[in-house]
Amino acid sequence: MVWIDLPQDIPSPVILFWTALTNLVSVARKQNSPVIITVKHSATRDGTWKYQSFRQWRKQYPFEHTKHCFCMYGAKLHNQPFHWKMNVLSLGFAITEQVCAHWASGDTPLGAKDAQRLYSLERFFFAIAYQRFGLVINQTDVPDSGTTTLQGDSSDDDLLEARHGPESVRVTHPGS
Repeated sequence: MVWIDLPQDIPSPVILFWTALTNLVSVARKQNSPVIITVKHSATRDGTWKYQSFRQWRKQYPFEHTKHCFCMYGAKLHNQPFHWKMNVLSLGFAITEQVCAHWASGDTPLGAKDAQRLYSLERFFFAIAYQRFGLVINQTDVPDSGTTTLQGDSSDDDLLEARHGPESVRVTHPGS
């Protein structure tokens, strides 16, 4: 599986960015590898979705677009469901949309101290989503292209680290 998390702002020159992304997706398709592209959702079209070049670029592939809220993956902030919206484009398999009743209400407001936790919450979302999406891929019988998914090649330590950060668990590997 190839997973790309797009930045909110595309670096200049934009054409070079889209060319590199096109090359990456094209190689993945030739190898029958599923592709996931995630990008932060914004109700006001801020970020990547505002770019006409992005909307044009994605038309060259038959991406399926779904929306996902972090709360649907168990993310919490201050013991409350954490609402942070993500657009997911998938190619090579279908993903079920995961939106909550608060989708239209916007994201959970972040204070100055909370903003520091956003990185950990994003890692948590990606770890859980990767596990779920990997299960979907395995169930759709995508031809084996030598790629791996979280299922079967990861440990509980990896998920724990993704949820809490690298300081929370010490993983030792032979020869390290």
